[in-house]
Amino acid sequence: MFAQKAKVESIIAESLGDSSFRPEFWNNDPGRLVSNNCYTYALNCYFSDLKHCDFPRPGDRYSALHNMQEWWRRHNPLDMERHLLNDGLRKVDTQLSMKARPGFYLVACFVDLGATPDFHFMRQHPDGRWSQKIGAFSPVSDLDAENIVISDPRTASRQIRYGHESRFLGFFEVPNNGIRLYAPPKTDTG
Repeated sequence: MFAQKAKVESIIAESLGDSSFRPEFWNNDPGRLVSNNCYTYALNCYFSDLKHCDFPRPGDRYSALHNMQEWWRRHNPLDMERHLLNDGLRKVDTQLSMKARPGFYLVACFVDLGATPDFHFMRQHPDGRWSQKIGAFSPVSDLDAENIVISDPRTASRQIRYGHESRFLGFFEVPNNGIRLYAPPKTDTG
């Protein structure tokens, strides 16, 4: 007789309430460090333990595609803006200044259309500084890929994972209290 697998439900992220730069909060808890990616960090929400769930991706609130390769195959990465809007972000034109409306903060979105497509986000703090979390297992930092403090994400070195630059997609506003995400259940591969 085979044991039945327990059904794993999506997990709802917790919100931090404001976008202040708090690397110790993100980096000092091993469960929090490995259970969050650049998207959860950018949206100022966190998971304490994702043993049974996958990392949230843009558009997951409205999509059942939880496998990363399948996600990229079915969604043109250039559709990223639509996914972000569906998740509750708002695109903004920041040609004159990098400043969000009162009650919001900015995130910068990047897409990598290379052989291994990916996305990346950086977020702005109330004091105007920027920071990032380069996927799970990496700490939150206000430094770019060349260890220079990020003052403008558009000009920061963004050799995210595969040794080449990602393309800047735009700035988006997020409410100061963040956007709550859902971590989809891991797909059963066997």
